[in-house]
Amino acid sequence: MSIRLMTMVWDMELPTTHKIVLLALADNANDEGICWPSITTLEKKTSLHRATIIRIISNLEEKSHLSRSSEAGKTNTYRLNPSHSATSSTERLVSQDDHTRRTERPVPVAQSDYTRRTARPRTIIEPSIEPSLNTQTRVREVVDIIELKSKYPKGTYAGIAWMDAERACNQLLDEGETPETILAAVTQYAAQQSAMGRIGTQFITSPAKFFRSGLWRGPFPLPEKPQPVKPKSTWLEQEDDDAQP
Repeated sequence: MSIRLMTMVWDMELPTTHKIVLLALADNANDEGICWPSITTLEKKTSLHRATIIRIISNLEEKSHLSRSSEAGKTNTYRLNPSHSATSSTERLVSQDDHTRRTERPVPVAQSDYTRRTARPRTIIEPSIEPSLNTQTRVREVVDIIELKSKYPKGTYAGIAWMDAERACNQLLDEGETPETILAAVTQYAAQQSAMGRIGTQFITSPAKFFRSGLWRGPFPLPEKPQPVKPKSTWLEQEDDDAQP
């Protein structure tokens, strides 16, 4: 099988049946274009009638697309020459009579090779808008960790919790939250815990858990103030009340 010859046959302008027969011959040929398939073999490959194949081979020979030779008791030997009228621009097979045996082939060049020489001018498409004006760069804001620590209520959590808390705050900022919103939530939480008398106790949630669990979103209702209770009267005031009519 000669892929090179088959490629050239595909590029030829031939009637369908002629191209099929020539492809079947190329499928049996070597790179020199020589093959010797029997008519029976060509019948199986092309699904054409025997008489049709013989007629087409004669026609291809008349147009110099191939030549054939025969010996007594042997099948015909074909020499294909599809370059006689090939329209392919990729390569051209040189005639057998050319003793230099040169084959013209394009040299594949990588797209990134800027040293290639070509007669075709290169087209450079310039952007219609300055890239720096067409790109919006979002700068992430930063929470002042010192201010955050000063506002957050004191508890029994370990100091190492602030490392994880800082990462949690940065993640919230990446999601679109603002430092003002985070600090306001901490202030409200501290006020609530102070009103409940929990400052410095184990009931204060660690800052890392406060931000990662979503607790920081609140709400933080303040406890209701106790109603004033009337002091009980002494036993002397009770006796005076009983003595009144």
